[in-house]
This record gives sequence, structure tokens and C-alpha cells, in this order.
Amino acid sequence: MQLYALLAIIVKDYVYTWYAKITPDHVFVDEVIQIVAHCTRALEQRLRNVDLEGLLLDEIPSLLDAHLTGEKQALALSLLLSCLCSRLLFLCTANRDI
Repeated sequence: MQLYALLAIIVKDYVYTWYAKITPDHVFVDEVIQIVAHCTRALEQRLRNVDLEGLLLDEIPSLLDAHLTGEKQALALSLLLSCLCSRLLFLCTANRDI
């Protein structure tokens, strides 16, 4: 019920203000609230079954490590390509002067 109340407040303050200018029919917005509430409840139920200890101690650190490693590799490749492009541009312009 708290979730539904929170969604209703958000929709009233941020959606109805402009949606009411388009149409007086609020059935669509009410159905969107129901769908969002349903999906959020389903997500909450799934989160209750998650192994938080394993997620925090095993999966997140390995994902973070893989991300940082990939970022370092991408930066190194970017610098290498930049240097190669600069060298190629230098060689092309040097050949024009000959």
C-alpha cells in the first residue's frame, strides 16, 4: 500500500498536471500506476531471493575489476591509435613537401 500511495503522489504532482491538459480521461494514468506498482512488487519479491553476501563479496568486486581492466585497456588503445594517427598525418603532410 505504501508503494501505491507513493506512486499516486508522484503521478498527481508530476503527471496529472500536464496530462489533464491533454485529456480529462485518467484511465490510462491509473493503469500505468497499477502496472508500475505490480512490476515493483515483483522486483521486490525477486530481490528477497538474492544472495546479498555473494553479490557484495563475490560478484560486484569481480565485475568492478573487469570494468576497470577494460577501461584501462580502452584508454591504452585510444592513446595508441591517437599516436598512430598523428604519426600517419605527419608522414602524409611530410610527403607533400617533397
